[in-house]
Amino acid sequence: MKNNLISAFIGALIAIMTLFNGTLSNTFGNYTSSIIIHVIGLFSIIFVLLISRSKIKIQKEIPIILI
Repeated sequence: MKNNLISAFIGALIAIMTLFNGTLSNTFGNYTSSIIIHVIGLFSIIFVLLISRSKIKIQKEIPIILI
């Protein structure tokens, strides 16, 4: 039951996000709207990391498949 509610909430959030992104693209153009969307996403992630006080763990060795 809980997973169904979370899935419905995320689906509604994606629908609203798509609407806002389309409106932003129609207003400012594709390139500018892409920059705005990514900058807002970056600030959102930084905000969440600061609020949760999470530390980013960087692995010393990168797997060979990722090189």
